[in-house]
Amino acid sequence: MSRKPGPSKHKIELILYALRGSPHGTWVRDIAKKTGLTKSTVSNYLNSYLKGKVDVVHESKHIKLVKLKENKMPKEMLDEDEEQPTDEPQDPNPRDVPDYIG
Repeated sequence: MSRKPGPSKHKIELILYALRGSPHGTWVRDIAKKTGLTKSTVSNYLNSYLKGKVDVVHESKHIKLVKLKENKMPKEMLDEDEEQPTDEPQDPNPRDVPDYIG
């Protein structure tokens, strides 16, 4: 008996759990280690099934830093003193990027 076609809900939950534990972003390799999935599986799921839920924070030839997109509240749900988050991408602080990233 073969597996049903399409994404595995269990794998998606594992990847999302790993991403929630790293709010500032994490590497695909680290997600793979935390979940027990292969790097290619994690990368495929991020690029296809989770594309709308993650932001690529840093990308080089072989390494990608990803994080969950921030939830944005509608203006009517915000307090008057709070500001709406901007849509402008934020560059990662160079000190946050490990030395082995070229």
